[in-house]
Parts: sequence; C-alpha cells; structure tokens
Amino acid sequence: MFVVKMLAQMTQRTRQLFLLSIGLLAVLIGVEAFRRFTEPALGCPPIEQLRSADPAADALAAAKHGDVHLLMLGGYVGEIPGRGDSKLPVQLIEGTEDTTTLECIRLRPYAEDYARRYNEAVLSAAH
Repeated sequence: MFVVKMLAQMTQRTRQLFLLSIGLLAVLIGVEAFRRFTEPALGCPPIEQLRSADPAADALAAAKHGDVHLLMLGGYVGEIPGRGDSKLPVQLIEGTEDTTTLECIRLRPYAEDYARRYNEAVLSAAH
C-alpha cells in the first residue's frame, strides 16, 4: 500500500526511474544468485586441512622449532583471535582473505576456531 501511494505522488519521469531502478536491482540480485549457484566447487584446501588439525599440538610443535607466532585471519581489517595485548609476530591463514572462494567463506568459522585455539596455546606457553 505504501509503495502504491508513493508511486501515485511521483511525477511520470520519477516513477519510471524508480521502477527502472527496482528492476535493475532485481536483475543484479538474480545474476549474483545465479553466479553463486553455478560457481564450480573450488573448495578451500588451506582451511579444509585445519578442520582435522590439532591447534594446540601444532602450536607446541612450531614453538619447539623456534617458530613462535600468532595466527591472523585476513580481511579488510585482519583479525587475531585471542591475541590480547601480545606483541608476537603474526602469520596469515590462507583462505581467509576477502578475495577467496565461496567455500573458503563457508569454512571460515573453522579457521577462526583453529586460530583462537592455536593462539591461546602459544600465549599460554609464552607466559
């Protein structure tokens, strides 16, 4: 009802532009949905490997070889789960960047959990 009332108050030209904008938005949404639906299953090997890994054991093994760092998730602004106020160096987990496959986006929670648990193990060993 609101849209009908709003359209009635618009000039002919404004109404045409409004309806054209709505139609264009619907087409763009449809194209994006189609792209996502038909995108080949590229997978996300870097994060898939983390699903079965033991972050605490990995952190201790790295520390034994002198590799003491925290894990960071990529993105517009990187995120270091469980960092606290530590000044330890960081290493990016592949597959967590903004420009990645849909499968990597879907699996990102596994990377977040792994990074948090890894970082907690590193920080507890360092203190």
